[in-house]
Amino acid sequence: LDKGTRTKTRQQIREEFDRLRANVSVAGAGNNIQASITTTRDNLIPALRLVAEILKEPSFPANEFDELRRQQIAGLEAQRSEPAALASITFARRMSPYPAGHPLATATIEEEIASLNAMTVEQVRGIYTELVGASYGDLAVVGDFDRAAVEAWAKETFEGWRNPKPFSRMVRRHFDVAQFNESIETPDKANAVFIAGQNIRIRDDSPDYAALSIGNFILGGGFLNSRLATRIRQRDGISYGVGSGFSAWALDSVGSFSANAIYAPENVLRLETAFGEEIGRILRDGITAEELEAARTAWLQQRVQMRANDGQVAVMLSSQVTNNRTMAYEQQLDDRVRALTVDQVNAAMRRHINLARISTVKAGDFKNKPPVAPPTRP
Repeated sequence: LDKGTRTKTRQQIREEFDRLRANVSVAGAGNNIQASITTTRDNLIPALRLVAEILKEPSFPANEFDELRRQQIAGLEAQRSEPAALASITFARRMSPYPAGHPLATATIEEEIASLNAMTVEQVRGIYTELVGASYGDLAVVGDFDRAAVEAWAKETFEGWRNPKPFSRMVRRHFDVAQFNESIETPDKANAVFIAGQNIRIRDDSPDYAALSIGNFILGGGFLNSRLATRIRQRDGISYGVGSGFSAWALDSVGSFSANAIYAPENVLRLETAFGEEIGRILRDGITAEELEAARTAWLQQRVQMRANDGQVAVMLSSQVTNNRTMAYEQQLDDRVRALTVDQVNAAMRRHINLARISTVKAGDFKNKPPVAPPTRP
C-alpha cells in the first residue's frame, strides 16, 4: 500500500513523511489493515491526509511488487535451515492445525515461497478492490492534538469510503492437541531451539486469567529471577535464554501456555529434564507469598509503563473497539491481580497446566553434537 499512490511514488511518499517528521508504518494480516503514525501536533492532519491517500488510492506499481516479493522470498530462503524458524513453524502447525488455505493456517517455508512465486500484482489489486474500505474502520489518537479538527477531517475523508463486502470477524478455535515431542535436525548450527507448550480453553476475562498471568510471570515471564531462568540459565548454565508465556484472546476461548529456550545442542536432555522438573515443582509445591508479591509489583509496574506510552495506549483503544470494551477492563484486571492470593494462583496453575499435555519441538544439530545425559539427582 505504501509503495505508491496515483500521484506519488514510494520515494515521494517517504520524502513527504520525512518533511512532516512523521514515523509511519502500514501493515496488516488476515482481514485487517493497520496504519501507525507518530508525529507532532502541527503535522498530524497533513500526515493523516497522506496516510489516507495511501489507503484509498494505492497504485500497486508492478516494479515495487516484484521487489517486495523478491525480498520476502530471499528472507524465507535464509530461514530454511534456521532452528528458530523451523521449530516455531512446526510447533504452530501442530498446536493450531487450521486447514490449508485458512487465514490462520501456518504455512511451511516452502509453501510460503510457492505462494509468493505464484502471486501476481493483478491479484493484489483485485483483492483490494473487492474488499477494502472504511465501513468497519476505527481511528485512535493519543497525545497533543486538536480533537475537533481530527474528528472533522476523519468524517470528511472516510464517511463515503465503504467496504464492497461486509466484514466478518475471524473466529479462532481451541484445538485439543495430543501431546507430541518432535526433533528437527539443523546441521552445522551452533545453537538449538526448544519450544514447549499446551493449549488452554480460556478467555482473557475468565476468572483464572489474572492468576495464570501471575503464575506464568513467576515461572518464566517478566524477570531474570523467574523459576525457569534461575534453574536453567543461572544455576545449571544450560541455556543462553529461557522464558515462558501465557496468552488468551478476548472474544474466543483460545489460550496457550508456552516456553522457549536457546541452548547448545548437546544440552537438549539436560534442558528437557530441568524444564520438566521446574513445571512439576511449581504444580506440586506451589508459589510462595514472597514470589507472589514480587511478581504482582513487577507485573503492575509493567502495566503502568505500558499505559505511559502513547503508541501503546492508541493500540489498546483500537483493540477495545473490536472487543467491545473500555479502559474499565484494564482497571478490573489490575484490581484482580492486586487481590490475588497464593492459593488462587496455585489452584489456577494446577487447573490449567498439565505436564502430561505439554508438547515439545526441538531443532538443532543433535546428530553431530550428541546429547549429554542429565546428572542423576538423589
